[in-house]
Amino acid sequence: MLALLSPAYRRETLTISLGLGLHAFNEYSVAPVLPVALADLGDLPFLPWAYALFFSGVIAGGITSSALRAKIGARQTALLSAVLYGLAMLLNTTAASGEQLLAGRLLQGLADGWLAALCYSMIPEFVAARLIGKMIALETIVWAGMAVLGPSIGGIATDLFGWRVGLGVSLPIIIAFAVTAAMIFPPTRGNVAVPMRAGHFSTVLFCVAAILIMILPSAVSIGFLTPLAIPLGAVMLTLLMAHDARRDAPLFPRQTFRFNNSVGLGGWVLLLITAGLSISTVFMAYAVQAIFGVPSRVVGMVVLSMPLAWTLTAIPVGNVQSLALQRRLFTIGPLCQMAGAALIILGLTNAHLFIVVLGQIVIGLGLGTVWGPVIAAMLAASHEADRGRVGALLPGTTTVGFVLGSGLGGWVAGQTGLFADGGPTPLSVVALWSTMILFAIAALFLIQKVQPSIEDVP
Repeated sequence: MLALLSPAYRRETLTISLGLGLHAFNEYSVAPVLPVALADLGDLPFLPWAYALFFSGVIAGGITSSALRAKIGARQTALLSAVLYGLAMLLNTTAASGEQLLAGRLLQGLADGWLAALCYSMIPEFVAARLIGKMIALETIVWAGMAVLGPSIGGIATDLFGWRVGLGVSLPIIIAFAVTAAMIFPPTRGNVAVPMRAGHFSTVLFCVAAILIMILPSAVSIGFLTPLAIPLGAVMLTLLMAHDARRDAPLFPRQTFRFNNSVGLGGWVLLLITAGLSISTVFMAYAVQAIFGVPSRVVGMVVLSMPLAWTLTAIPVGNVQSLALQRRLFTIGPLCQMAGAALIILGLTNAHLFIVVLGQIVIGLGLGTVWGPVIAAMLAASHEADRGRVGALLPGTTTVGFVLGSGLGGWVAGQTGLFADGGPTPLSVVALWSTMILFAIAALFLIQKVQPSIEDVP
């Protein structure tokens, strides 16, 4: 991994790390800020949609990033993303209504999706094939580190200076990224995508519509139709992928979400793992606060224990050069997610905070063993012409998983009394984190068929 910090790769590594670090920082830094902002604007019921619209933008950006690069070049795509991100931040920090804040979140998600997808797609072009796995491992560490810093900095800024400053704390990162990208990213278009065609725009709109439908259960109640929203959205996405694959010039790489190759299987694994992870991401802070009545700083420590464990695990995993060991690590990841969820159920239902923290740590250890290696395997297995497009779809894939998990989790929470006046019920705790276990079981089944990357193996 030290090779990435050598003069040959130092600047490229810094630029990619700034872009992907911003993606993680922005996703987590707003968690303590948005409720305060929307409450002050008198639009607290908009809170679920502040996330829904942001994630819809991320997905749309991830889908269209490679086509945008093919149109205007990598450097111009990076700078356009930075400018749009800044404009969205201006909308957020000057918001006079909840509607303005929602508009800013949507645009920020689009810029974030372009930026993150572009950075992933540049990894195979910036570093030698033998270093791709190490670069992915390094970016996993950066991501987890920013996930730790984000909520802390956002919360402190809000407490000291107000929510408008809290929503602008990522400004130095986007400026630094824009400066380095202008110097490092090539102006060329590359061969990562086909040009955006008229039919591709309808594909993007249909995809975003499906995602919004999937998140409905966590945002609004539509009566007996509520539990049907997630399968309906999933069916829409499946039909969309099948239709796109039959085109002469598909928007998505042809290997995407197929079950006969490591690119498609790896995408499913990341989606399922992220869907399970969203249960703790969305509901852990509330559950700990309601059950244990601890101060916010203690809640923060519980939440941050998972990305910390993830970071510490990703470092040695990124240096693994044994194909057999990589295969074993693939299996350990979902198993750790199952074990961690079981520990969280035990800790929350019996009021043992230490066991809850232990469960969070075990989940983080599992994520560290599987996340980077699966991404490296996907990039290694992709066709050379599609490698950049596969990388560009990674943020969108994980975001769809988050939407799926949080949408289903929101419906389960409402049905089982998580938000009851007396606090979370044992039934709600068991039901929610059992959902994580089910997602992990599905991921465990599929990950057995993913071929680990051997590009780092001597």
